Amino acid sequence: MNIGQDDIIIRTFQDTPTVWVSERFICNTLGNGMDEYLRTKGRLNYKSSVSPCHRTKEILPATGKSWRYARIDGRFYYDYDYIPNRKDTQYRSRLGDKDTLLHAVDRIKEEKREMTRKEVEECLIRKVTNRITRTDIEYYLFKQVEGVNKYNQDMARNLAEALNWLRVAREMVTDKSYQELGIRRQEDFFSLCGSILNRRKLYGFTITTGGSFRKKLVYFPMDVDGQREYLVSGRFGNDNARKLGRDRLVDTITGEIYDFDMHQAIILDLWMNPGGAGKGSKIELWNQYRDDIAYMGLEPMSYSTFCHYTNSYDTAFNTTMERHGSSFFNKVCLPYISSDKPIHSNSLWCADGSGTIGYKYYDKDGDLRSMRLYVMLVSDVATGKIVGWCPSAPGYHSESPYMMKQAMLMALQGCDKHEVMEFVSDNHGAFTAEESKMFLELVCRHFRTIEAGNSQSNYAETQFRLFKKRFRRMMNWMGSSWDAKSIENQNNDDYTNIEEFPTYEEAVAQLEAKINEWNEDKTHVGLSRSEMYAENLHPECKQIDERIWRKLTGRCSSKEITRQRGTIQLERKGTIYKFDIPDFEVLGQLVREYLGYASLVQTDIYWDAECADVYTKDGRYMFSCYPTPKAAITHAEATDENMAAIGKGMIRKAKVIKKVQDFTEEAKAVAEAIYNDFPERYGNVCRQTKHAKERSNEERERALEAKAKQNRKAAKKKQPVTVDDGTDEYTRMKEQLYKNKQI
Repeated sequence: MNIGQDDIIIRTFQDTPTVWVSERFICNTLGNGMDEYLRTKGRLNYKSSVSPCHRTKEILPATGKSWRYARIDGRFYYDYDYIPNRKDTQYRSRLGDKDTLLHAVDRIKEEKREMTRKEVEECLIRKVTNRITRTDIEYYLFKQVEGVNKYNQDMARNLAEALNWLRVAREMVTDKSYQELGIRRQEDFFSLCGSILNRRKLYGFTITTGGSFRKKLVYFPMDVDGQREYLVSGRFGNDNARKLGRDRLVDTITGEIYDFDMHQAIILDLWMNPGGAGKGSKIELWNQYRDDIAYMGLEPMSYSTFCHYTNSYDTAFNTTMERHGSSFFNKVCLPYISSDKPIHSNSLWCADGSGTIGYKYYDKDGDLRSMRLYVMLVSDVATGKIVGWCPSAPGYHSESPYMMKQAMLMALQGCDKHEVMEFVSDNHGAFTAEESKMFLELVCRHFRTIEAGNSQSNYAETQFRLFKKRFRRMMNWMGSSWDAKSIENQNNDDYTNIEEFPTYEEAVAQLEAKINEWNEDKTHVGLSRSEMYAENLHPECKQIDERIWRKLTGRCSSKEITRQRGTIQLERKGTIYKFDIPDFEVLGQLVREYLGYASLVQTDIYWDAECADVYTKDGRYMFSCYPTPKAAITHAEATDENMAAIGKGMIRKAKVIKKVQDFTEEAKAVAEAIYNDFPERYGNVCRQTKHAKERSNEERERALEAKAKQNRKAAKKKQPVTVDDGTDEYTRMKEQLYKNKQI
């Protein structure tokens, strides 16, 4: 509670003491806005409740209303008992109870007594330090000068204390409250403050005498932000101690000012060696720099300055890529993106290839050799399960699109042919080849490769490294990687015997056992990777279309289908497979839509025992065929399925016959209508088709009527013709028509 001088006044009337609280104390305690409230509402409302004859008194009489006030020595005071204490505001309670205020008054009176110099100093220091706030300390703690924070916590607190020394001194000089400490003259007050500050040695606030403190106070701003900024030293951000970079180079043609001076330009060029593979030592480069800068007519910097500049973090960071290469820069300097691990299986798969355990084999010359079993692994990132894998062929140790496809097919079969939401890999040709992209886009919603040279972003690197730790105690372990540098990651050649190595087939069996062990071992959550994978499939993951799956895993046959008579016949290993072409009666129309007027239809058929998918030669899907049901040729062995097959076959035949007959009838009718439009050339055509005669007469009659109209129009252009003449001509033509009909 910050109670100042004369904030609490006690007046006694008729042996009844009244506690009066100053408006300054109320506003400071209850917050901003109280002065406005008291001026516009509090005092006006109370004054209106007082009889007009008493309104001019310094102390207004009590009327029972809230905010009774008085004007004492030019300041407003309020009767403590009449300060409202409603539940929503609690003004009186927030000011403190009456006993506390009376005790504070007594304490203030006690402090007015004569003090010794030491007590005055302690009181002044306590007055200043009690006003130090967290806000002032934070301001200096996070104050940036040219983008750099210059103050630590101790420095910030010293500056906050210095700030409050100036604030307190200004207030005490303004209201002459220093006299309450027994200091009579202002000069003595400044002298006391100077003596105290000289001993305290505050950072950034050097005061030795009262005069220097008084000069500081003269220019001390009034606003809060200006006061805080007043103590920020101007010595930060200058170039007085700089050796390199003071005289920056200027392009005399364009006027561009570079960020380097002559010394920096030569040092950086020697240090980075742009476009070169060599890396000179520092002493060698410094000697070269010294000769070059002397030739330019400048005094060279010392070797220590040269080393300090090249070793500084800023220079090392900016020159790493050019001096050591982009690969090293990406691994050591380039920032990476932190991310959360997926929680659903099939959300993200990763793949990579690497050498694992060793096996023995004989080369073409019959010599016994050893080789690492190279394997492609596909892992689920969310659970860590190895969902698919494929070893390379014996004697080979490289990745290929075939290995990727086989590993992915194994993985997809293990998850009941569910799609992969996203697939990530490195930039090896096994993943970037065109055939690999075509495969991945059929089974993955999204697939991508990592940024070239940034192997750390490939999750498979971590998965593979953790998995290969299980091989370290095996007798055919050949090291953690091809180029392992650490001796701990290399096998012991003294006890490595190639003759004891397993064969290729045995090594593959060992690898399979380790993969199963990896997938089935319990993890720290109490579940195996296989259990976590099976229980947490991504909810939006859908099964791959059966046609896509047949295209990836089925057999492919080229076939001409126009001569198949509705059934496609395929053969594999002596077994005949037959598939019915659906809607065979409209096959010709479908072929015309796909291939135009081709007479032969060459197709690629992807098929298995359950279905066959027909594609055009350019890869467009046409239709799917299902196995042909077999009919019995004797009633003695007929079954319900055989009889159903017979019925289905008869229906297909009937549809084909009806399709052909309808086509023939329509073609005849159209041709007959065309011929009858030209009787002078073709005569009156009437084929033995259903209702052909009636249709022909109707078409002929309409044609004659149209021709008569044309003749009438032509006659009108030559000479006037009556309507009767035109009608007689139409009548004659109609009679001729029915005459021919009678014939």
